[in-house]
Order: sequence, then structure tokens, then C-alpha cells
Amino acid sequence: MNNFKSFFLTAVCLLAAAWAAGAQDMSNETPQPEQPKPFKVYCQLVSYNAFFSSKINVDFDFGQVSNFWDTSKGLVDENGKSLKFNNMVDALNYLGERGWELVDRYYEQIAPELVQKDEAPKHYWILCKTVTSKDEILEGLITYGQYKEMHPNSK
Repeated sequence: MNNFKSFFLTAVCLLAAAWAAGAQDMSNETPQPEQPKPFKVYCQLVSYNAFFSSKINVDFDFGQVSNFWDTSKGLVDENGKSLKFNNMVDALNYLGERGWELVDRYYEQIAPELVQKDEAPKHYWILCKTVTSKDEILEGLITYGQYKEMHPNSK
């Protein structure tokens, strides 16, 4: 019986020591702010042939409000000059460098009798990016609309 008491006392002491070692004083730690939850955002690119050029035109739709006559769907550089792309791979690489990934692509199907001379169907490209804030959507990009807002006196 004496061995049992000694074993029981040793076990209780070991459990108490393990509990004390694992306990932490949280009173001095500042609470960490909750990290924003990542979410996916999408972008649609529409490519079509540029008139009198070997390059292509690409409209970028990040979900911004626009109308049919709106010219703010293009991207510009820091001087407001429209970005031109050699081909769609060039445009996809440009966005890929800024965190966007290709999800899907499809093209507009036009009945042969409705196709006008030299008219090619539009191609649509869907890309996505994981962000933690809506401010990250256009990170590294400037749309024509943004440039006009930043420089209201420019053309």
C-alpha cells in the first residue's frame, strides 16, 4: 500500500508540474487583431483586333460601373497612355505578374451570315485573384477611369 501512495503522489505531482508548465499568463499579451479573411475576385478581359494595328485591344472589366460608350475599361501607364498588348498571352502575362490567374476562356459565336468582312469574334478571358481587401483588386494597375479621376484636367 505504501508503494501505491508513493506512486499516486508522484503521479499527482507530475500532472501538476505539467499543468503549471503549460499554463501561460495571458494578462500581459495584447490581443491580436483578427486577420481579414481571403476571398476571390474576378476580372473579365475581352480581346478584339485593333484597327490598322498588329496589336490587340483588350477591355478589362473588374466589376466597375460603366456604360456602352464608356472608355474607362482600358489600362493605362502612369502617364495616362493606353497599354497595348502584342497578343493575349502578353496581356495575361501582364496580369499574371500582378497576381491574377486564368480561370476560363470562351469566344463569341456569330452565325456566318451575320459576320461582316474582316470581323473576328471577341474572345473572353476570366481571371481571378485572392485578396483580403477590395483595395488589392487593382493593385499595380491603373484603369483609364482611375487616371481621369486622379488627373481631371488631362484629356
